[in-house]
Formats: sequence, structure tokens, C-alpha cells
Amino acid sequence: MIVIERFAYNDGNVFRFYDKKKDCIFYDIDCGCVFRNRQLNAKLACIRLEDEKIFYI
Repeated sequence: MIVIERFAYNDGNVFRFYDKKKDCIFYDIDCGCVFRNRQLNAKLACIRLEDEKIFYI
């Protein structure tokens, strides 16, 4: 579930958003980590920018 203008939550996965006005890509790598006490699948991600490969820790 994604709540617009509050936070992006993508069920424990990286949230990726392209902003046309700014011509940039926004990545949310938190993946619900801030809610780890309430969300079972919450985790933290990192992205290798060269090929956009995602790793979860």
C-alpha cells in the first residue's frame, strides 16, 4: 500500500518513482524498516547504481 504525500511503502520492497517535472528517479530504500516492530516483511535495501541491482539487508 502506498500513501501519497506521507510515505511510500511497497510491502517491504524498494519503492521507485520517476518525477517528470524534475526529470529524476526517486528511490525509497527504507522498505518499511522504520516500522519493523509492526511489519513482518520490513527490511532495508541498498542499490548498486551502475546496474540498479537491489540488495536487502
